[in-house]
Amino acid sequence: MARLLGWMLSDEGWGTGVGDFEEYYHEQVAHMGRARARWWYRRQILGMLPERIHAKLSWKTSMLLNYLTIALRNMRKYRAYAFINVLGLALGLACCLVIFAFVRDQLSHDQYHANGERIYRISTTTTLLSSGETQQAATSSLLWPHVFERDFPEVETYARFVEPSSHQTPWTVTRGEATFSETEFLLADPAALAMFSWPLVQGTLGSALQDPASVVLAEPTARKYFGSASAIGKVLTVDVNDGQTPPFDLTVSGVVRVPSPSHFTFDFLIPALQLNQLFGGDATTGDGLDDWYWRGSIAHSYLLLRPDADPAAVTDKMAAFVEARIGEATTTRGYTVAPGLQRLDQLYLDGQRVNQLEPVGNVQQVTVFIIIALFILAIACINFVNLSTARATQRAREVGVRKALGARREQVALQFLAESVLISLFAFALALALARLALPVFYQYVGQAFALSHIATPGFLVGLLVFGIGVGVVAGGYPALVLARLAPIRALQGQGQRGRGGAWLRKSLVGFQYALSIVFIVASLTATRQIDYMRTTDLGYDQEQVLVLGPTTTNRLGDQVAALKAQLQQQASIQAVGVGSGLPGGFGGGSELYVERGRAATDGLSIGEFSVDYDVLPLLDVQVVAGRLFDEAMGVDQAFQNEEGIYEYSAVVNEELVKAMGWGMPEEALGKQLVRDPNAVDLLANVVGVVGDFHMSSLHAPIRPQVIFLNPNPSYLAVKIQPGQTEAALAGTEAALAAVAPEVPFQYDFLSAHYNALYDADRQVMEVFEYTTALAIFVACMGLFGLVAFSVQRRTKELGIRKVLGASVAGLLALITRDYALLIGIAFVVAAPVAYVVMERLLDVYAYRVTQHMWTFALAGGLTLVFAILTVCAQAYRYAQANPVNSLRSE
Repeated sequence: MARLLGWMLSDEGWGTGVGDFEEYYHEQVAHMGRARARWWYRRQILGMLPERIHAKLSWKTSMLLNYLTIALRNMRKYRAYAFINVLGLALGLACCLVIFAFVRDQLSHDQYHANGERIYRISTTTTLLSSGETQQAATSSLLWPHVFERDFPEVETYARFVEPSSHQTPWTVTRGEATFSETEFLLADPAALAMFSWPLVQGTLGSALQDPASVVLAEPTARKYFGSASAIGKVLTVDVNDGQTPPFDLTVSGVVRVPSPSHFTFDFLIPALQLNQLFGGDATTGDGLDDWYWRGSIAHSYLLLRPDADPAAVTDKMAAFVEARIGEATTTRGYTVAPGLQRLDQLYLDGQRVNQLEPVGNVQQVTVFIIIALFILAIACINFVNLSTARATQRAREVGVRKALGARREQVALQFLAESVLISLFAFALALALARLALPVFYQYVGQAFALSHIATPGFLVGLLVFGIGVGVVAGGYPALVLARLAPIRALQGQGQRGRGGAWLRKSLVGFQYALSIVFIVASLTATRQIDYMRTTDLGYDQEQVLVLGPTTTNRLGDQVAALKAQLQQQASIQAVGVGSGLPGGFGGGSELYVERGRAATDGLSIGEFSVDYDVLPLLDVQVVAGRLFDEAMGVDQAFQNEEGIYEYSAVVNEELVKAMGWGMPEEALGKQLVRDPNAVDLLANVVGVVGDFHMSSLHAPIRPQVIFLNPNPSYLAVKIQPGQTEAALAGTEAALAAVAPEVPFQYDFLSAHYNALYDADRQVMEVFEYTTALAIFVACMGLFGLVAFSVQRRTKELGIRKVLGASVAGLLALITRDYALLIGIAFVVAAPVAYVVMERLLDVYAYRVTQHMWTFALAGGLTLVFAILTVCAQAYRYAQANPVNSLRSE
């Protein structure tokens, strides 16, 4: 009770209020006894408590309002200081807000599912026995989940999704007179609607996806085809555009809403029962299906585990089953398959797996963006600390007067901390406005859809407000302590801290700012060089002026591809025409396991493959290293069935395959035979030629061993255009297609444009680096501008004396900038090795990359020095050329 009394009467002093109360208590002890006196003592204290709490809160509130009033007056008085601090903090906070909003969006995928913590996707890891090379996939066998549900008590149910279409092979959907090209189809098990928390806005959960001829639509798709009317029972006609399957009808049985963000979405869900008809057997149990379906990874399968299930134990059981069921079938083919489980809320940022349903995020990219945001905020906070401590001497008398009037150290610190928080709140309000403008632009750069509703949730906004106040407390904490520690006598004399500690700290922080700026400049320059390198490097083939018609067009042509090719070859604007199952530059192609005939399956390699006609390789100007290309005039390259019943194909391979097989010189590869699928031996490739290495995809991945067959497959039609005849070739191609197949749409791409699009994500990161670099330099220079202003003000009399003694304006500017130039030099020495290590790590993601050059670092340091000197001179020039008489009068 004594401590509580002391707290209540602390404003009156322990020796007065508390002492008097204690004296009266002892008198009561003498009159009524100790027990009754204690009861009186406690009752008096508790009775005073509400009044004293109210009084103290009123006093604290009044003091806080007083602090804020003084802070506003100081901001009005020192407008330039306030502007630099508010704008600098606002830019740093806005950058953080944008990045944090993006990070929150990335981390919130699939958080809305009621059973999300129990839903796991089955993934696979394939390992080659020959090289140990691994490939992680988001897919697995569509036959495994049924066994896991049946035999594993931990598995409650499962749901499978199979993609029947793609952006390269769209389907056509017709409703009345309206026809649309659609790609977002998924074949799904009925359990999917119960497992995932997608609200069913039309239809009944129990009947949706039960009828093989039914379809469930996403809500936007239902509005697209049927408007606001009910879609249930309506019929859609679907054409898969493969030239073989006749169009079929699907009846709408449900409409679902897919909340965002999700790691995959869809427009149409078709019952997985159609897989039975598609594959010719039971796609759930495997009855009537080839054994390949037990090891082929074609389904995205999800398990709902029971609440008490151990995912690690389930994984072990899965591995044991896979080993027993297909272990021998895979090892005899030269590889192994290991299943795994991934929890639903961790799928989106797992960007390392192939065969994703949709593009997913990248945790490394998120990490880089977080680091960038924190560095920008650090630069802004350093500005605040520097400017606040630099102004300490100007406000020293104010601190001295307050202390002389009885203010305690913590009260002085609280006052200046309140000013810091007020500035931070102003900056936070401005940052919110800037972030709102920048968010859509940022999302456009990173290639994702922006939705403010995903971000502007009450909890997130409250968190941002707390973050903004926290920045004010952290950034203003040190300046507040510096001012609070000033001795009253020295403060009244207008003096700041003793010694050089404050100046040393400010210079160190400025050096740190510019070291970060140098790192940003090096990163921006290096990223630009890498992008230019990827765009201009020799790809091993000629991609210029090559028009490509993809599967959207060619698959619907069927046997008419030959007729279209013949018409195109007759046009003067067209140089050559070729057909293939894939093309370099990211068009199609696949990979299979091959081994040299006569060698063990464990020596097998994963080799890229695609087929072409006689004209594709000459059209692309692929360079022949040994042997020859396919030659129609020779009449020996056509596939044939040998006496063993195996089909043999003529093949052209690249130099990388020759190295991987250990064949020595390219000439030694001629006449070699490659076996596809060492167990089944379903194809023999007779090597007739070796071509120079070429990039089948982007420079992120190394050139892989490649085999090319003569087996025309009309997936892609390549048209080489005569120089300067692009418009005529486009018009001629469209006219020829209309003449051959008027119902087929004319959809095309250019080989060079498609290849450049492979680097869109890299360009986005480069642009982010460029903007953040500019922002970092601007904020740093802005802080330096304000710091130099205070520094020069303190040296006004010194500058006047030097000018009277004959110093020139240029000499004075050199004097002022000398220390800062030295500071930039030290920052460069520190930043250069850091920037080198950082860029080495970032460039490691590219199989083919630029080397770092000294001129990049020299340019970064030179630019930083120029910006800093211009900033210093812009502020110091006014004082350097001022009348020395006025300077000598200043105090």
